[in-house]
Amino acid sequence: MEMSTDKKIYGYVRVSIKEQNEDRQIIALKETGVPEDLIFIDKVSGKDFNRPQYKKLLRKLNGDSVLLIKSLAKYVIFCTIGFAIPLWYLMAQIETYVFWLITVRLKKEYLIIKCIPVLFLLQVLLTSFCETMDFSWFWKINFVTRSLAWFALGYYIHSIPDERIKRINEKKVVLVAIMGLAIVLIPVVFNLKLKFSSLGYVFYATALFLIALKYGERSICKPIEYLGDNLSLWVYIFHVPTSSVVKMIVKRLINIDTESGIYVWIHPIITLCVVIIISYIFNVLLLKIQKKR
Repeated sequence: MEMSTDKKIYGYVRVSIKEQNEDRQIIALKETGVPEDLIFIDKVSGKDFNRPQYKKLLRKLNGDSVLLIKSLAKYVIFCTIGFAIPLWYLMAQIETYVFWLITVRLKKEYLIIKCIPVLFLLQVLLTSFCETMDFSWFWKINFVTRSLAWFALGYYIHSIPDERIKRINEKKVVLVAIMGLAIVLIPVVFNLKLKFSSLGYVFYATALFLIALKYGERSICKPIEYLGDNLSLWVYIFHVPTSSVVKMIVKRLINIDTESGIYVWIHPIITLCVVIIISYIFNVLLLKIQKKR
């Protein structure tokens, strides 16, 4: 069915990996009435948003343009928003609620603890598979195992009696951390086809967690302790919308490319600073409201 309009009609196609065929989407766009020379194609991995043809297309669009996209739902979720963080954030919130429901409300934490090995096994297998196949990065972060496995592990480790925590051998734990870091780096350094870095993260992060738990009573930096004790929840809640707002403000006021270049590296730091300030203000206001009650 062709579209009859006096406006210039553009089409956009992106395939996830270089081996994927884009012909189906191109044929569908041409059947809708999009001229072949106005179809922009990005045949790149979806693990980031560095898409030259998409950016070139945006510069051509104006009030007299019509943009047609075959996979509209995917575009809305992963292009107009920029990346899949909102979807990840929603799933993380659901996983947090499920964990709270089972451990606190139903008092059946043993179910979660028994599932820890399975959750981590699924996380490593699924993430390694997606990394090896070079799937779009939003598939790599949206697994149900991503947050719930770490929640469960943290809950279990924190429930270990202090006497056992104090008997932890620091040298062995440090060796486990080093081993985990080595596993993370091996596929990257040697450019292996099988990407199994996620396995190393499990050992590395668990070892650091145990060290932090053993020396948790030692005061290193008061501001960081305050941040962890009082603001961590609010930072977790506010960091996603804050990131989007910061990026939008920077893009409109400074008019720079926020999807590539040095800003990609600076953006997390700016977002962290802003979200800490917002979380601090929110926490102070919340405490004042609670005192009035």
